[in-house]
Amino acid sequence: MNHKLGLHVPDYITTLTHEDIITTVKYLMKIKNNQGKIDDRDHLGNRRIRAVGELLANELHSGLVKMQKTIKDKLTTMSGAFDSLMPHDLV
Repeated sequence: MNHKLGLHVPDYITTLTHEDIITTVKYLMKIKNNQGKIDDRDHLGNRRIRAVGELLANELHSGLVKMQKTIKDKLTTMSGAFDSLMPHDLV
């Protein structure tokens, strides 16, 4: 965003500054007056590509949530005999 607005802010500053807000309002006013350029939201440069690791982590998380629910359901329906209970009985 800083690049788009022509601001030179160090990378360690991660919050909005007064200059950010003022420059953004000025840019929006230029767009309203047909002087600014609107970004193409369908441009491929504006897309975020999810890495394989992120996709795998999402699938693993959903699988573990399903398994957790199944184990909890089996534990609530079991009556007694928790002494001889083995993990393969729950999964």
